[in-house]
Amino acid sequence: MKRVEKASKAHDIQVSLEGKEVPEFELIPKIGMMVNLSLHIRGLPIIDYNTMRLAASHYFAIPPSSFREIIFNLAEIEFVQLVTEGTTIKKVIPRVPYFDDIYTSIGDYAETVYKFNEQEDLALRIISKLSDAPTEKSNIYLPGADKKIVDRSLQIGLQGGYILSKRARGKDILISPTFFSENADVFADMTAKAGATQIKKILELVSKSQGWPLSIIEKTMSINGDPITKEDLSILKSLAQDGAVKPPSITTSHSGKNHFLFPPAPGSSKLNPVNREIYERAMALVSSVRQGQLLSKSFAIKWPDKILRALKRDGWLHPTSETYAQYHQLAIMKLGRLEKATGDRYRFIIINSEENMKALDLAIKLVEEGKLTSMEVNEDARIALQKDQTYIESIISSSDLRRRETIELNEESKAEFENLFIKGTSL
Repeated sequence: MKRVEKASKAHDIQVSLEGKEVPEFELIPKIGMMVNLSLHIRGLPIIDYNTMRLAASHYFAIPPSSFREIIFNLAEIEFVQLVTEGTTIKKVIPRVPYFDDIYTSIGDYAETVYKFNEQEDLALRIISKLSDAPTEKSNIYLPGADKKIVDRSLQIGLQGGYILSKRARGKDILISPTFFSENADVFADMTAKAGATQIKKILELVSKSQGWPLSIIEKTMSINGDPITKEDLSILKSLAQDGAVKPPSITTSHSGKNHFLFPPAPGSSKLNPVNREIYERAMALVSSVRQGQLLSKSFAIKWPDKILRALKRDGWLHPTSETYAQYHQLAIMKLGRLEKATGDRYRFIIINSEENMKALDLAIKLVEEGKLTSMEVNEDARIALQKDQTYIESIISSSDLRRRETIELNEESKAEFENLFIKGTSL
């Protein structure tokens, strides 16, 4: 695995653990916390240290006992500058770069200064495999792998919440809710039927061409030029019908009702619950330009990304006779409004709100890059970080104290620990 991927997956695991402690994990929690904190402080002004420590505990499950070390780690890679009085940290100045990848910088730090242990390496490899597609449990046991270590890694993942196990068609299927947060039973059944390789292939094609109409896929037996088989189409239709892949729809008089396909919605480490509505609005925007690109009545859109960028630049799109049908759903969702020009020609005007502009930025990324990015940030946490200590204390006092849990050692590990303890006391 590349260093950037290790840092990314460490973050995914740490967020999924929600503060649970794993005896075997030494570096994963630290790297995950560094990533999470960096994502949330990027671009913020100077922050009071105590406010930051309390907010990190409340929002990111960073124990106060670990926070000082995490801050010093971030200072080492120049992601923060510390304002101190003697040995006391008073203020933290965020220095997280905008144009450098957070995961790359922290991944390099993890591999240069520290090393993931064997159990952590295996956990990262397993979550990486499950990020592509669900898989049969037997596929995790690679030739030469120590079965005890693999068993323990799966136990940690299941108890830690970043692995689900489903029984389908007589097979045990492993799924990561970090990447497949909805309809786990549907994915388990499809994986048991078709195999992980075929499901991975289909999802990769959908991700590459987000918002592609199902009717065009069926007509051309391809997704944006990439050929698919009849079995691929059958699986894709099943996933769409069962809601496993998000299918927004647009109905027009000339092309009927069409469904536009997107990858499965990820979990909270990739898509913060606060941002879910923004993601849904972004999918609606992409669906509208795909309608104009691939299912127009008279004049097709050649460059959907340029249309979205023009909407961002100008705040409106030139009136056409197809605008009403194409963007009517966006008006219903309060993403914009339709203004009549002449005859049957309408102008679409975006409503300039923070949520809509974020949705527009995300829609551009989905079309141009084919991936969901920058949706893991909790805006409530960023607001809290910019307030005083009294503000975050009031939030904490209104919620229950966090109860830290530990994922227990398995029986074999317990026995080994007890033997070591007995031997140590007999010396």
